[in-house]
Amino acid sequence: MPSMPRAQKGRSSVQYDVRLTDWRWEYGFSVGAPLGHGLPLEPYFDNREIELFGAPIRPSGLKAEAAKIRLSFIVDLKEMIGRTPPPTIGELYLRNGLLQAYVFMPTDVLPSMLVMLTADRFKRVSILAPKLHYRTSQIQGFHFHRNIEDAIVD
Repeated sequence: MPSMPRAQKGRSSVQYDVRLTDWRWEYGFSVGAPLGHGLPLEPYFDNREIELFGAPIRPSGLKAEAAKIRLSFIVDLKEMIGRTPPPTIGELYLRNGLLQAYVFMPTDVLPSMLVMLTADRFKRVSILAPKLHYRTSQIQGFHFHRNIEDAIVD
């Protein structure tokens, strides 16, 4: 198993909770990779992303007034069988009072995710990551909650 990046070693994990207030879905499809993305040329390129917006509620003392979480559905877990797991599933940033997360998710969860968001079932998301260091951290895990109060940890 690969080790964590040097800046992450020995740091305890923190649960960052965000109360969800809005969301947006974006989808793009093209022949080949879009220009400037630096991706290998494939016959087709498809981009599926959900942006979640909200207000940080945990940990206390976090200097953020708003949050934006971008979920990118590009990971096919079936292709990952037998491979070394990645050290992280995304990145967390704090810039100018905005807590931002970029998370890679498995593609097979997208239909369920859209149903739950459309039905306004998700109220909060928890992100597990080491304490922010120079306003950035590597995401280790996340969880969506139907209730604001479920499993809040200080």
